[in-house]
Amino acid sequence: MSFWTDVPEVLDGDGNVITPAVPAPPPIDASAITPSVADVAALERTRTIHDDLTEVSTFDSQTRPSDVECQELIQQSLGEMLTILPACVDPAWNGPIRAAIALRAAQLVEVSYYREQAMSPGGPAATHAAQYVALLQGLQRAIPGAVTLPLVA
Repeated sequence: MSFWTDVPEVLDGDGNVITPAVPAPPPIDASAITPSVADVAALERTRTIHDDLTEVSTFDSQTRPSDVECQELIQQSLGEMLTILPACVDPAWNGPIRAAIALRAAQLVEVSYYREQAMSPGGPAATHAAQYVALLQGLQRAIPGAVTLPLVA
């Protein structure tokens, strides 16, 4: 489905189909598709605990990874996504795109900071990877001009 090309037919007075001009979608606003540290933390609640076992619900300077390190993983995930998407995408896709980036960043938290647990088939890294791949494949099929790359979870 394409949000900007599903235009009903319009007929002129003689019954000829008029192809209305369909406005091109705007350029991607990176700030609109960039998840916050809190968005990634919502997927990684077990990683937002201080050494004294206090759950803080987000990444901060005392969590592993820290909020700064998590932001770096978000930026890496954003960069990966921007290589797949066309330069202009209907803003209606911003939410699903942001969700995919958050899932990828959460997966990177697991494989970067908890490698010993990341190899577990039912662990969070595998779960995030499966969800990311499914969402990304849906986006690649739905967004005209999205590049379909071989996915490695």
